[in-house]
Amino acid sequence: HSSAPVRGPSREGFRRTPFAPDGSLRTTVQADSPAAIEALRQRVEAGGFAAEAGAPRSGGGRRVADLMVRPR
Repeated sequence: HSSAPVRGPSREGFRRTPFAPDGSLRTTVQADSPAAIEALRQRVEAGGFAAEAGAPRSGGGRRVADLMVRPR
């Protein structure tokens, strides 16, 4: 399992996380703002998945939130 960050087009990042047996993925994302985290969540949903972001918090000068992604 790799912990290398993966970056999206608007500079949010997340660490690769294995899928749970139910097909869900829980990961921690980092972004410049809560709006960027919400934009990432919306892009995941536009890709055909259900996505839920936790409350953003500070971490290393960026915003950090937990993101749960599930198949629809």
